[in-house]
Amino acid sequence: FVGALLAMPIAWTLNRTLNKGRKPEPFVMELPHYRIPQIQHTFFRMYESGKEFVMRAGTVIFAMSIIIWTLLYFPRPAEVESAIANDFGYAQTEDTHSLEYEKSIHGKLAGKPVFNIPVALSIMVFFALCMQCGATLAVIAKELNWRWAIASFFTLTGAAWVAAVLTYQIGILFV
Repeated sequence: FVGALLAMPIAWTLNRTLNKGRKPEPFVMELPHYRIPQIQHTFFRMYESGKEFVMRAGTVIFAMSIIIWTLLYFPRPAEVESAIANDFGYAQTEDTHSLEYEKSIHGKLAGKPVFNIPVALSIMVFFALCMQCGATLAVIAKELNWRWAIASFFTLTGAAWVAAVLTYQIGILFV
């Protein structure tokens, strides 16, 4: 629901900026005559499609998993308690003081429950809007280019952050 509400103004903005001066082409689609599918062809097609997905997207998902694991695991000397990803996350908390997430995740925040309604709603809004799938980014990069993939990542994550901040700030007015 949140994504649909945000998709409409984004589509309108992109049509006004990127498609400026282009005539819309009519959508014409011819459908073939319907035939009842044969069971053997259906299963073969399912097998081939599944195999292709695992070979293409599976390798990207596996590579992203290795990268995320590496960032969360290393460095591992005994005197270092945090991983690279943790350091990156803590560096980002300077920008999220308005959300007070870093304090609420570690326990009670001034005697209030850890996840009150505004925090829970803002987290749900953030994850509904942010770009969280590495395989999707890889497909965007393959179909368009890496510039579009990077732009979509930062645009969607930025929009998700703004929407989460607004949700939290509006939510605390009512709690």
